[in-house]
Amino acid sequence: LVMNQAGEIIEIQGSGEEATFTETQLHQMLQLGKEGIEQLLQSQQQALREQPPIAPTRGASPSP
Repeated sequence: LVMNQAGEIIEIQGSGEEATFTETQLHQMLQLGKEGIEQLLQSQQQALREQPPIAPTRGASPSP
C-alpha cells in the first residue's frame, strides 16, 4: 500500500495465491496500512523538525 500525505491511495498490491482474503479483510488491511503510513509520516515530520540546519559546504556561495 502506498499513499500520499493527503491520504490518497497511489498503489495497492495484493495477491490471493497462497491464501484468499475476504472483502472485510481487505478493508481491515487498508485501514491498518493507512494508520501505519500516518504514523510514519508523523515520525518523518518530527525528525525533520528536530534536524539541525545543514551548514554550507566549503566554497559554496550563500543563498540569495
